[in-house]
Amino acid sequence: MNKQQIKYKQTDAGEIPNNWRVVPMGEIAVFTTGKLNSNAAVKEGKYPFFTCSPDTLKIDSYAFDKEAILLAGNNAEGKFSIKFYNGKFDAYQRTYVINSNKQSELDNRYLFYSLENFLEHFREVSLGSATRFLTAKILNNLPIPLPQIAEQKQIVSILSSLDDKIELNKKINKTLEEIGKAFFKRWFVDFEFPNEEGKPYKSNGGEMVDSELGEIPKGWDVGEIGDIANLIMGLSPKSKYYNIQGIGLPLLNGASDFDRDNIIPKKFTSQPTRIAKSGDIIFCIRATIGNISIAEREYCLGRGVAALEPKNGYYHYTLFELKRVIETLTSKASGSVIKGLSKDDILKNKLVLPSKDTLALFELILGRILKEIILNKSNTKSVTTIRDSLLPRLMSGRLRV
Repeated sequence: MNKQQIKYKQTDAGEIPNNWRVVPMGEIAVFTTGKLNSNAAVKEGKYPFFTCSPDTLKIDSYAFDKEAILLAGNNAEGKFSIKFYNGKFDAYQRTYVINSNKQSELDNRYLFYSLENFLEHFREVSLGSATRFLTAKILNNLPIPLPQIAEQKQIVSILSSLDDKIELNKKINKTLEEIGKAFFKRWFVDFEFPNEEGKPYKSNGGEMVDSELGEIPKGWDVGEIGDIANLIMGLSPKSKYYNIQGIGLPLLNGASDFDRDNIIPKKFTSQPTRIAKSGDIIFCIRATIGNISIAEREYCLGRGVAALEPKNGYYHYTLFELKRVIETLTSKASGSVIKGLSKDDILKNKLVLPSKDTLALFELILGRILKEIILNKSNTKSVTTIRDSLLPRLMSGRLRV
């Protein structure tokens, strides 16, 4: 059916089909909050621990065992993360745990997508100055568009199938990333790269020699990051040249412009200062240090980020060496108010320099892995774009199923 064949009506939730209802969330859902402080997280815990962070933490105990929507109750910028989970978990004291109170009328997963569709609205109506927060009153009065349960489940089927594809790609990439790290450690930390007979070097009698980093394979050397890559330190342009209209280059200022290893810039600049090229390795160097990512295009580097431009033959080696030593670099950060890394902290960090033959083989193998990761990321972006375009149309009835 198209819009001309369907009659619509104006409601508190916007224009929706005539046969849909609008119901305040407080009438069709129940919610509580967790009881724990965020420092209750355990690094290698057994269960998910949902806080107001976009990242899901871990914990060794659980207070909930059910299907639920987890909505952050506060955020400095009004960006409230939302997740859906089914199983054992625990939650932070300012994280809302939300459920439908009548599954025959409101599907939990449909409610999740409804709330996700309201995230920008939450930013507008949230209270507070330094930190924005959502109150029970805001949630209780939220107008939820409600089609019949059969249509809810059809909407859920479409959106969840796209979410499943996105999640699968992320899991595959996580596995590929772990394979890459394992290769790097085995070859360049444990020195079990293939010898001339294809057997692990060190455990099959490969000759080792002393160095300032301990024993290393004969024929290898000790160097610094500056030997394998050029460094571009960020320099913020003047704020008067910032914009959100996409004019100029995307501007990266720090961790807020990253989602783990994905670059998500919020601003642009028409007068870029320091520039990273496509393929450069970008990472944060102030406050939160890390967030290592590969540039997919040109970016302007603000003060909180830097980029490594690997020298010939050292591309994947540079990437995985940086991932390996990022915690060591973090410990070198200095500063009275905001800690950061200096140029020397990065460039003069010691590392082993492998033989050319070993390095060439590593680059060949890791090149194939990284190509697969990049393809999966590209596919994920395409699916995410489709999903994000369908979400508001499905949840308002402008696209019927």
